[in-house]
Amino acid sequence: MQLLHGATPTATCTTGEREEALEALSEAISLAQEAVVRLDADIARGRLSYGVRSALERNFNPADQTGAVTLGLAAQVRPILAAARTDMLRTSQLRCGPDPTCTGDCTTKHVGAFTILIPGAEVHVCPAFLPAATIAP
Repeated sequence: MQLLHGATPTATCTTGEREEALEALSEAISLAQEAVVRLDADIARGRLSYGVRSALERNFNPADQTGAVTLGLAAQVRPILAAARTDMLRTSQLRCGPDPTCTGDCTTKHVGAFTILIPGAEVHVCPAFLPAATIAP
């Protein structure tokens, strides 16, 4: 992870939390990149593949509206995912520990991590996201 993220500062993170958070950040960047690539291919082809359609239905059509998942929706989602990927690449600091924004646990809907309003500033990692073994007592 050090080669990938260099000296990304981690305020209030133990070594284990830092490693877990950086690994998760890397996976999120990879997922966003893969999504952008697949969306680009489908948009260029002029039709949605099964995988892209399914992902859009699960994540961007919560009301299950008939006809809502289209190339137009794909074109709207693509720049959001590209911006998220870029923002994650610019992360300047990880912050671990309790925060009022952190809610729930990993078995229910929860906030696992979030950023503040300034792109590339901080990623706050919530305790419920990290395996218990990595969290300091």
